[in-house]
Amino acid sequence: MATLTIERMPREEGFSVMRDLAAQNSVPYAVSAVDPSRPITFDIHHQLLSDLVVTHVHTGNYRAVRADDLVRRSEPRLILQVADRAVTTEQRGHRITSTPTSVVAMWSLDPLRTDIPEPASIDAITLPLDDVALPHRTVRDLMGRDLGASPFGSVVAGFLSGLTRADLDAEESDAAASPTIELVRLLLATASGDQSAARRPLGETIGVRIMMYLRAHLSDPDLTAESVAARFSISRRYLYVVLGRMGVSLGEWVRTERLSRAAAALADASQREVTVAAIGRGAGFADHSSFTRAFRERYGCTPTEWRERGVHPSTSG
Repeated sequence: MATLTIERMPREEGFSVMRDLAAQNSVPYAVSAVDPSRPITFDIHHQLLSDLVVTHVHTGNYRAVRADDLVRRSEPRLILQVADRAVTTEQRGHRITSTPTSVVAMWSLDPLRTDIPEPASIDAITLPLDDVALPHRTVRDLMGRDLGASPFGSVVAGFLSGLTRADLDAEESDAAASPTIELVRLLLATASGDQSAARRPLGETIGVRIMMYLRAHLSDPDLTAESVAARFSISRRYLYVVLGRMGVSLGEWVRTERLSRAAAALADASQREVTVAAIGRGAGFADHSSFTRAFRERYGCTPTEWRERGVHPSTSG
């Protein structure tokens, strides 16, 4: 995951960085301030899932414009965007001011303008239009529209929010690409009225969605097979079947990930003032004794001894 912030840059330097980043985007655009008398705020995290670009942006007083000249030079790509504050988007004669429940669909084949007057957090995904594998007219008629109220709008919005915040390694990113495309296709197909596309994509993506949920809630000591199954409205038995197909043993995976996070935190010099017990709780262990016992079993020493050693090899795996 790559991160960029302009908060500490001089104003002109920060604008230059934003302008260059916008020009190099997979869907290039020109950037300017909504109100020229105020500075632009801009902080972005992005990662690649094969040919998909997933971004989480916190920005304000920000205007993005794609005029005809950029449209003519762009590859066909689709964009879905979710924001926690009002963001105004104009495309294909439609003008939308989004709400927190909106999922705004755009593409690179028509001029586009987006205004973010006040600070907002935005999650977005950009992918090749061919990957969606839907008729051109079906996709075109949905562009510049809010799909949040469509049958699976909230599902896709939640998935996208989790995806932009997940710190995936290369293998996980590759594995997430295909199911993500299927979910996007599902959203577009059902929003257009094609209900027949609904079942297959959701079934194919449930494993990835469960893993993302586990990562997001790893620090919750009440994370159990029962709570995860209830979250996805499936039986505990089916949960184990889905994870088994992915080679994941739930209890072992959760314990390993929690210990890995705790070990990294203990070795982090910036967290020297955080108590060992607090690190254990933050990693998801219900009490100090269970944390210490599990840590010793995995690493051959207590958490305190691990911290005192200072430098450690990779704790993953």
